[in-house]
Amino acid sequence: MHGLTTLYICMGSACHQRRGHRLLPALEALIRQHGLAGRLVLKGAFCLDNCQRGCSIKCGDQVFTGLNEQNVAGLFEREILPRCQSN
Repeated sequence: MHGLTTLYICMGSACHQRRGHRLLPALEALIRQHGLAGRLVLKGAFCLDNCQRGCSIKCGDQVFTGLNEQNVAGLFEREILPRCQSN
Protein backbone atom coordinates (compact mmCIF):
# COMPACT_ATOMS: atom_id res chain seq x y z
CA MET A 1 0.00 0.00 0.00
CA HIS A 2 1.22 3.49 -0.82
CA GLY A 3 1.82 6.07 1.90
CA LEU A 4 0.88 9.71 1.96
CA THR A 5 3.29 12.32 0.61
CA THR A 6 2.95 15.99 1.53
CA LEU A 7 4.06 18.69 -0.87
CA TYR A 8 4.41 22.18 0.57
CA ILE A 9 4.20 25.24 -1.66
CA CYS A 10 5.67 28.49 -0.39
CA MET A 11 3.08 31.22 -0.01
CA GLY A 12 5.40 33.82 1.54
CA SER A 13 5.40 37.38 0.23
CA ALA A 14 8.58 37.00 -1.88
CA CYS A 15 7.23 33.91 -3.65
CA HIS A 16 3.87 35.58 -4.06
CA GLN A 17 5.51 38.58 -5.73
CA ARG A 18 7.29 36.18 -8.08
CA ARG A 19 3.89 34.75 -9.04
CA GLY A 20 4.32 31.63 -6.93
CA HIS A 21 0.57 31.59 -6.37
CA ARG A 22 0.28 30.49 -10.00
CA LEU A 23 2.06 27.25 -9.13
CA LEU A 24 -0.92 26.13 -7.05
CA PRO A 25 -3.36 25.43 -9.93
CA ALA A 26 -0.53 23.87 -11.97
CA LEU A 27 0.35 21.49 -9.13
CA GLU A 28 -3.31 20.68 -8.50
CA ALA A 29 -3.70 19.79 -12.19
CA LEU A 30 -0.58 17.58 -12.10
CA ILE A 31 -1.89 15.76 -9.02
CA ARG A 32 -5.18 15.07 -10.83
CA GLN A 33 -3.45 14.14 -14.09
CA HIS A 34 -1.30 11.52 -12.38
CA GLY A 35 -4.13 10.17 -10.20
CA LEU A 36 -2.41 11.11 -6.95
CA ALA A 37 -5.35 12.72 -5.15
CA GLY A 38 -5.33 10.08 -2.42
CA ARG A 39 -1.55 9.84 -2.06
CA LEU A 40 -0.24 13.41 -2.43
CA VAL A 41 -1.43 16.26 -0.24
CA LEU A 42 -0.69 19.83 -1.29
CA LYS A 43 -0.33 22.34 1.56
CA GLY A 44 0.65 25.97 1.75
CA ALA A 45 3.68 27.02 3.79
CA PHE A 46 4.14 30.55 5.09
CA CYS A 47 7.81 30.66 4.06
CA LEU A 48 10.34 28.01 3.06
CA ASP A 49 13.30 30.35 3.70
CA ASN A 50 14.61 30.37 0.13
CA CYS A 51 13.39 33.81 -0.87
CA GLN A 52 16.54 34.66 -2.82
CA ARG A 53 16.24 31.50 -4.93
CA GLY A 54 12.78 32.05 -6.35
CA CYS A 55 9.49 30.23 -5.87
CA SER A 56 9.84 27.08 -3.78
CA ILE A 57 8.15 23.81 -2.98
CA LYS A 58 9.18 21.20 -0.41
CA CYS A 59 8.75 17.45 -0.51
CA GLY A 60 10.13 15.48 2.41
CA ASP A 61 13.38 17.13 3.44
CA GLN A 62 14.14 18.51 -0.01
CA VAL A 63 13.33 22.04 -1.15
CA PHE A 64 13.10 22.82 -4.86
CA THR A 65 13.59 26.44 -5.87
CA GLY A 66 13.41 28.67 -8.92
CA LEU A 67 10.03 27.34 -9.98
CA ASN A 68 7.53 28.91 -12.34
CA GLU A 69 4.59 27.87 -14.47
CA GLN A 70 6.87 26.72 -17.28
CA ASN A 71 9.21 24.42 -15.32
CA VAL A 72 7.05 23.05 -12.50
CA ALA A 73 5.64 20.15 -14.56
CA GLY A 74 9.11 18.89 -15.45
CA LEU A 75 10.24 19.06 -11.84
CA PHE A 76 7.04 17.36 -10.69
CA GLU A 77 7.50 14.45 -13.07
CA ARG A 78 11.23 14.13 -12.39
CA GLU A 79 11.30 14.59 -8.60
CA ILE A 80 7.85 14.42 -6.98
CA LEU A 81 6.15 11.66 -8.98
CA PRO A 82 8.83 9.02 -8.21
CA ARG A 83 8.55 9.81 -4.49
CA CYS A 84 4.80 9.22 -4.60
CA GLN A 85 5.19 5.97 -6.51
CA SER A 86 7.79 4.60 -4.09
CA ASN A 87 5.79 5.36 -0.93
